Amino acid sequence: MKRIALFLLVCVAFSALTSAAQRKIAYEHRDNIFVADTDGTHQKKVAAGALPEISPDGTRVAFNTDEDSKTRPGPERHIAIADLGTGKVRILKEIPSDNCFGPVWSPDGSKLAFSIMAEKEWHLGLVNADGSGFRFVKNAELLKKWELSKILTDASMNGGDRLTVSPDGKALLMDVDCGAEHERKNWDGPQPAIEKFDLASEKAVRITGKNDFVWDPFWLTGDEFLCILQKENENDPSIYRMSLDGKNAKLLVKHARTPSVSAL
Repeated sequence: MKRIALFLLVCVAFSALTSAAQRKIAYEHRDNIFVADTDGTHQKKVAAGALPEISPDGTRVAFNTDEDSKTRPGPERHIAIADLGTGKVRILKEIPSDNCFGPVWSPDGSKLAFSIMAEKEWHLGLVNADGSGFRFVKNAELLKKWELSKILTDASMNGGDRLTVSPDGKALLMDVDCGAEHERKNWDGPQPAIEKFDLASEKAVRITGKNDFVWDPFWLTGDEFLCILQKENENDPSIYRMSLDGKNAKLLVKHARTPSVSAL
C-alpha cells in the first residue's frame, strides 16, 4: 500500500495488545499458517494463507488467502478467520473486493481492519468478525498522522512494512528500510531495521543493531517483541524474541515470518 510511504496512520492502533498467561503466537511458514506457544513449542498447522494475526483471546487467527487470480493479472486475496477450537476456516465473502490483505484485530476482538483494493486504489477497510458491517475507514476518522520524512532519519517505509502498538498505547514499533548502503550476500534491496516511535515526543529511534537484518516486529511485553531476523549466509529468516534495546535475541521458530501474539 503505497500510501503508507507518505503518512503513518494512527489507525494501526487495532494491533492486538499483549499481556497475561497461556498466550499463543501465529506465524507464516512457507505458504501455511501455524500457531504455537510463545516459546515456539507445540507448533500446529492451521490453514494455507499469509499474513496471520491471532486474536487477542487466542481463539482465532485472521489471515488472507493468497492465490493467482483467474480473471485479472495479480493475486486474488480474501480475508479469512480460522477457529482454533474447531479447526474451521471461514472466508469473509461479504467484503466487496477480491484483493484484500493484512487483517489486524481490534483490541476487543470484535472487528478487523485490513487493506482493500477498490476502484483501482488501496483503502483501509473495517469489518465485524462475523463478516457483517463492512465499511471503508475515511481520512476524517484518523486521530493523527505524521509525515514519514520528518520522523525517520536515513530510512523510509514501503507498503510491506509493519506497525505494531505497544501494550500501553504510547509507542509504535515499525520496520523501516535503511538508506545507508549495507551489502550482504544473498540479499537484494535495502537493509531492514526496527525503529521505536514515541507518540508523545513524536521521535523515532532505531533499536536494532547496525549489522542486523530485522523486520516484522510485534510487541510481546512492554520490554520485548517478536520479530524475524535473517543472519548472514542464511537464505531464510526466522522468528526471534528480542528486548527493546535490540539485544538478547532468542530463536523461537526457524524459517518462519509475520509473527503475532495473543493477549491472553
